[in-house]
Amino acid sequence: MLNRILDSASDFSLLIRAIYLIISANMTNAPIPLFTSQLIHAALGHVTACGGSSESVRVRAGFSPISTINDKLTDIYAIERILECAAEEIGDPCFGLNLGEKVDLRVFGTISFAVANAPTVGIGLSNLIRYQSTYSRNFRCFYERKDVAMAGFDLNQPKSKSLRHVENLCIAVVVCTMRSLIGEQWQPLAMGFEHPAPAETAPYRQVIGCTPEFSYHRSELSIGLDLDEQAIPFADRRLLPVIQHHLEEWAGEHNDNDPLLHTARMEIARGLCDGTPVIDAISRQLLMSSRTLQRKLAAKQTSFRALVGEVRKRLVREYLQTTEMDLLEIALLLGYSDLSAFDHAFREWFDESPSSFRRQSRKYGLPGTYQRHDQN
Repeated sequence: MLNRILDSASDFSLLIRAIYLIISANMTNAPIPLFTSQLIHAALGHVTACGGSSESVRVRAGFSPISTINDKLTDIYAIERILECAAEEIGDPCFGLNLGEKVDLRVFGTISFAVANAPTVGIGLSNLIRYQSTYSRNFRCFYERKDVAMAGFDLNQPKSKSLRHVENLCIAVVVCTMRSLIGEQWQPLAMGFEHPAPAETAPYRQVIGCTPEFSYHRSELSIGLDLDEQAIPFADRRLLPVIQHHLEEWAGEHNDNDPLLHTARMEIARGLCDGTPVIDAISRQLLMSSRTLQRKLAAKQTSFRALVGEVRKRLVREYLQTTEMDLLEIALLLGYSDLSAFDHAFREWFDESPSSFRRQSRKYGLPGTYQRHDQN
């Protein structure tokens, strides 16, 4: 009887060991988070500004000459290696935290418009999270509303202990974004980091405004729901100059003297950078109910969905022909949540891919090259 129990215990132990090995293998083979290589340039620039040697950091981290580092995505451990060496070079144990504090929202380019000029703080943060895919891959970013509003990310990496500087940098960017939206005195209700507590926690209170909880299940900051719904002071909800120009030009080309259609198109364009516009939001801007707007559009032989498609189709042509914006950035500015949805819609409009369209536009150099597609 005792031998049978021991055999069972041994079998159980082997089963547990096998499960552990399977889980470990899955964790090892999980996609590694990727970040924009712009962080490398930012880190080395900060080292130089602090009197350190960026060349020394590059060599110790095992990177090629800085001139060969492009702006593509780099795995998270390479970024962490640079940050660790940079921290050692200038003697700053909170390098990632302090670097994140100095990030200007404008470095994000065109998409910063959708963050800084969102109608509410919550939408601005949602846009920041939605646009993170432009600069990163293979990890989950979130903006959730429960008892409080929470923004952050979940790296879920087996080596997360080594990623302290990366976590600190990313959360500091979110904090600084919040302060750029509503005021320099803002601080989160609470903060959590995946990494263990460092030797010194005082710098966190100095930069973030509160002492975080460490070894947390994910990296996140919490804000009040009342703040989530607060309008962003000084937000400019007018369109980017290029959008305004193209839409006004479009209205002139089509002799668009219909005030309702013109205003509806402009409001749709204003809302695109915050995601796919919904009729309830646009109808409120037009001071009517969604049912009334639907009825009036039907009387003009169109629909809200058709107007959204028209605006997207017009703007995407102008973006591809007159700007150097990345395709993913264009997709997000048109309200799509990912590149595949944008690519599918584009092929339906123009019978070719966005990259092919751009190449042909540059080859012929004439926006009118594609007028044949407008007949579809």
